[in-house]
Amino acid sequence: MLDYYMNKCVELGCDLHYMIALSILATLATFLYTRQKKQACVEPKKGSSYSSFRRRFFAGLLDAIFIGILSFIITFVLTFILSFISSLIYMEYPQLSFNNFIRDYLLKNLHIFSQILGYMVGLSYIVLQLHSKYQATIGMRILGIKLYNSNLTKPNIWVILGRELSVYFLTVITLGIAGLMIIWTRRKQSLYDKVSRTVVCREW
Repeated sequence: MLDYYMNKCVELGCDLHYMIALSILATLATFLYTRQKKQACVEPKKGSSYSSFRRRFFAGLLDAIFIGILSFIITFVLTFILSFISSLIYMEYPQLSFNNFIRDYLLKNLHIFSQILGYMVGLSYIVLQLHSKYQATIGMRILGIKLYNSNLTKPNIWVILGRELSVYFLTVITLGIAGLMIIWTRRKQSLYDKVSRTVVCREW
C-alpha cells in the first residue's frame, strides 16, 4: 500500500514538472511575442468597464464545471471504446500484441491519460472560445465579459494560447497572487493579463 502511494506521488511530481516547464516556456514566448509591437492602452467605451474579480471568478467557476463534465464524458466514451475494441480483438486474436498494449498499458494507466486529456480538453475549450467571434467562454458570456488586447482589439490565437498556458506557472510561482492582482490593479489585470497584454471588460 505504501509503495502504491509513493508511486502515485512520483507520477504526480513528473506531471507537475512537465506542466511547469511548458508553462514557463509559454510565459516567456508570450511576453516576447506581445512586445514586438507597441500597443496603445485604450479605455473602454461608455457603458463598458473592466471586469471585476468577482465576475471573473464566477465565470471561471462555471467554466470549470463545464470542462469537468466534458472531460468526464470524453474519458468515459474513450474508455468504453478501448475496452470494447480490446474485448473484440482478444476474442479473435488473444495473442495479438496490440490488444496487450491496450489492456496492459492504456487501461492500466488510464488515470494518467485522463489527466492529460482533461488538460487538453480544458485548454481547447478556453482557447477556441476566446478566439471565436464572442471572445468569451460560456462562463464569461453568462457573466457578460470579454477578452481584449490592451488596445481593445481582438487578440489572436497565439496570444490567447500563450496566456492560458502561462496561467499555471504564474499562479504557482506567486502562490495565487497572479490572479488576485485583478482586485487592486487599475485595469483589473492579472499577472497573466499583463504578460499577454490583455484585459477583460464587462459588457453590461
